Amino acid sequence: MSDMLLAGRFRLRSLLGSGGTAAVFAAEDTRTGETIALKLLHPHLAEDPARWDAFFEEVHAARAVDHENIARVLDAGVADDGTTVVWIAMELAQGVTLADHVQQNGPLEPSRARVIADRVLAALTAAHAQSVVHRDVTPANIMIAPDASGADLGRSVTLLDFGLADVPGRSTVGADALLSGAEGAAEGVVASVAYASPEQLRGAAVTEASDLYQVGAVLFFMLTARAPYAGDAAEIARAHLAAPPPLPSARRRGVPRALDRVVATAMLKDPADRYPDAERMRQALAAVASSAVPEVSEEPTGPTRHYRTVVPASSGTTVAGDALPAAQPGSAAVRGRWPLWIAAAAACVCAVAVIVVSAAAGSAPSAAPSRPAPTAVALATPEPTTTETVAPPPATVLVPRLAGLTLIDATHVLEMAGLRLGDLVRVDAPAAADVVLGADPAEGSAPEIGSPVSLRVATGNNAVPSVAGMTLVDAQAAVVAAGFQPITEYSGRGAAGLALAIWPAAGDLVPFGSVVTLVAARSEPSPTPVPTPTPTLSASASPTAIPPVP
Repeated sequence: MSDMLLAGRFRLRSLLGSGGTAAVFAAEDTRTGETIALKLLHPHLAEDPARWDAFFEEVHAARAVDHENIARVLDAGVADDGTTVVWIAMELAQGVTLADHVQQNGPLEPSRARVIADRVLAALTAAHAQSVVHRDVTPANIMIAPDASGADLGRSVTLLDFGLADVPGRSTVGADALLSGAEGAAEGVVASVAYASPEQLRGAAVTEASDLYQVGAVLFFMLTARAPYAGDAAEIARAHLAAPPPLPSARRRGVPRALDRVVATAMLKDPADRYPDAERMRQALAAVASSAVPEVSEEPTGPTRHYRTVVPASSGTTVAGDALPAAQPGSAAVRGRWPLWIAAAAACVCAVAVIVVSAAAGSAPSAAPSRPAPTAVALATPEPTTTETVAPPPATVLVPRLAGLTLIDATHVLEMAGLRLGDLVRVDAPAAADVVLGADPAEGSAPEIGSPVSLRVATGNNAVPSVAGMTLVDAQAAVVAAGFQPITEYSGRGAAGLALAIWPAAGDLVPFGSVVTLVAARSEPSPTPVPTPTPTLSASASPTAIPPVP
């Protein structure tokens, strides 16, 4: 980073959000002068080039789609200014996330929810046309301008985060390079559990219909301020796999029954039973806006309640009857509930039916009005069949990489993955306090959704290593490996270049990052050797006699 600029061009302004793999900042691009959203791969993930390609999948997916309700990708790259930084520059969407807005202000009016859902579907229509399935349509990935209305509200809707986008027909099972980080890791499901389609949680093929399921779940959230199913992650996953589609009107009075139909159709368990495509679902929403069917109408005989419920067309059973006037004071009828004769018939046939009760117009006598008798309905009893209940396969999720994260961040990443925090084991290690050292099950494992994951976290202390007798180079390396900063003090006698002692003493527990002193022998000059005198011959010495040769 030079002159406080990231990658030589971006000046960070504020943190917009953070997830398990990346953080998003508002930043100034000094080359263009624009304020952009800068998505940065977390530093511990940026160390591995194998993860860069997975991170840049979002770039390829978003660039393939050009639509006003999809945030544009401006640029991407890798910078190495001493620390590797992997980044994606995107158009900065104005406003707040749909998740934050609803949590702070409550459910939306049906008309506003329809506009937002329509624009999300329009964006998905463009994505699907380019063979891109989003796979992560959630309230946290939709931005809106909370004060806008009408066409302005529609233009403000922005679909974010194509990080999980893929071609249609692939499953969500895989050792994701970002969420697991383990080469050859065991397979698991990659999904946002609260809004995941059944096929995602089963690890089956994910198609355009999977995105429509998620739009139906988001529409339910907008209308009720609740996710479709409640409970822990495992309970939510089982509900997505087996429970009937939830109806917004059951949670909030005043939601049009026609919107119940849209949500229910989008969230049917079999993808083939949902809307054929995003455009057809948009048409269904448009029909809701033009519908003029009242929920309660005033008749001469009193207010008449209309009952409607919707099931797949494949059920093939339709039941029709006359209007059922609301109960008058003192009547045995219960206002707003199924008449007992219909409930009994439905229970006998064990079939899902569409029940339409039409209003019976007409004037009643001036005397005490008599209640019209309900029209008899003939129901065909199906042949008895033997059914076997097969439990859905357990939904699993990949344990993400947690080592190196703080305990708070690791807990957040676990929740995002559909897991929960288990036992904590604190260990003395060369790491700062509350940094995660490992997990059980290990990263790359695939436990059931909702399973606990135990963590080993650092206490913030570590034992001083024993270095006596080591060379200074090896002693310094051992101190650094233990998480301390070595300094050397020369004192005492001994062999040059060797460590004599360490302070604090070996085995003492010392806070991570502390300064540790190595004691080494003081280097002394070697004594100058005294030359040995060389003998010389004296001039007066007698010559050595040489014996004669015989």
